[in-house]
Amino acid sequence: MVLPIIFTQAGYETNTTEYSDTTAWIKFYNFLFEKEGQPTALKLQYQYQYPIEYDAKGNVIRKSAWTNVGTPVLFGETTGWVPVIVHKSVAVSAGTARLDYKIKVIDASGNDTGDLQVMNSSSKFVNYSDFWNASLGRRYHHVISGMRAAKPTSAVRQFTAL
Repeated sequence: MVLPIIFTQAGYETNTTEYSDTTAWIKFYNFLFEKEGQPTALKLQYQYQYPIEYDAKGNVIRKSAWTNVGTPVLFGETTGWVPVIVHKSVAVSAGTARLDYKIKVIDASGNDTGDLQVMNSSSKFVNYSDFWNASLGRRYHHVISGMRAAKPTSAVRQFTAL
């Protein structure tokens, strides 16, 4: 039986800079099932990549290396709030940027065993990947749920906390 989860809003910290912040926060939750009634035993490492250089038209020309969002989590666990970099294309603006995400599978010894494979709508296994726009100063819950190897398929859903 899976118990309900309460999303708390406590413990926020903020950044203040001369022109604008460069941070948003992500809290990743693992509620992935293998199939109906079977929570995954996989330990998941959520990762993100952000733009670090734009051309004159605002197109991304260089991205960061993949960066961990917290530490790996098992079913029912969360990373806690983790700051992520939002490098916007216009220096003095409210600002948002696209962040790319992927998930690595971590074994019991702490080794990366590769990208998380999930079933897509065509019943084929593919590497999980997605993107979300992040706004400066905002906090986002990222929750992976659904079924990795059955239908309905899995997805990361985003909820804005602040």
